Amino acid sequence: MTRGVYPRASVEERFWRYVTKGDGCWEWTGTISSNGGYGWIKSGGIMVKAHRFAYRLLVGPIPAGMFVCHHCDNPSCVRPDHLFLGTPADNSHDRDAKGRGVRGERQHSARLTADQVREIRELSPSIPGTDLAKRYGVAKSSISAVRNGRTWKWVS
Repeated sequence: MTRGVYPRASVEERFWRYVTKGDGCWEWTGTISSNGGYGWIKSGGIMVKAHRFAYRLLVGPIPAGMFVCHHCDNPSCVRPDHLFLGTPADNSHDRDAKGRGVRGERQHSARLTADQVREIRELSPSIPGTDLAKRYGVAKSSISAVRNGRTWKWVS
């Protein structure tokens, strides 16, 4: 008995196998990244983010250096009217405007807490910045940035 030879599915056919259309988002159900929840599909021998593939397939080319951003903030969404092109700066602004950025204590490199920032501001200017820097284990420039509102702006 010989095995049958079956034609390989095109990348577009494979793409649609992993899309579940809903009233809102069109969910990608294929491979999902563990860091961020973005879908991935292999196209032309390379892995491509599913929402970028969807944009190219359903909307058009993506200019060099442009991001494909989500209005819906759902990284596994591939619905074309939920996607828009933006510069890296546009993407960062969108993230920050929607409160999705990692800042303050949630940032892995943070050395201060919001409570410490409040203390630093309350103690200012009665204690020299050098002394506060030693107390909190940070650079004097960090104390200055906290005092002047250049960092931790959201902490009142």
